[in-house]
Amino acid sequence: MKNRLIILLFSLIPILPLVSQNNKDILKYLDDGGIATSRYIGKINLTSIYEGEIGISLERLISDNFAIETGVGLLLPNYKDPLFYDLLSDTHSEDFTFNDPKTGYSIMINPKYYLKELSEGFYWALPLRYRIYPGQIHLFDFSMNAGIQWVWDSGIVLDFSAGIGATMQNSRDKKSYIFDAGNKVDINWESNNIVPGNGIENSEPSKIRFQIPVSVKIGYRFKSK
Repeated sequence: MKNRLIILLFSLIPILPLVSQNNKDILKYLDDGGIATSRYIGKINLTSIYEGEIGISLERLISDNFAIETGVGLLLPNYKDPLFYDLLSDTHSEDFTFNDPKTGYSIMINPKYYLKELSEGFYWALPLRYRIYPGQIHLFDFSMNAGIQWVWDSGIVLDFSAGIGATMQNSRDKKSYIFDAGNKVDINWESNNIVPGNGIENSEPSKIRFQIPVSVKIGYRFKSK
């Protein structure tokens, strides 16, 4: 009987690490109410509020390291250039002719790759955002970002990222521009009987501007059922 007991104990040794690991996973799940295993995070973008946009997003963990963040935004009638652009550039009043912005909307998609599992820690991202001020101007933003995301046991999430990218502008009314406006010459070719080639140029502003996007978001990781 004693020998059988010894054999049984030794046979259990190989599976003890697995049991221990499973117990840790279970305890972690019970301790935080399922936050650690949740695959959804809701966020609000704090830096976009400075630019005149109220943006919300939902991040979905697709695999252990890969996530997709999608969002929508309300564009307020008080557009501002990104914070870093104001700080790093010598702006002038003639560089900005978007004098009467109306309300609009935006859509965003942001693929993210985490170096650590479960949407926490350092990550790489390729955010894309399309902003529409109906009848005035459309803006397309794209960049390559590096970031870090913290998740607390309470479920609170803080997401910070920075990178390098660009904004493309498309003026729908041919008078709303957000950069290089000093190069614009407003000419009504037909009413003034102007013939191209007579020495008068009608050059629009540059349609692309490089920038350093910075994003600070706060959110909440929903508990897993």
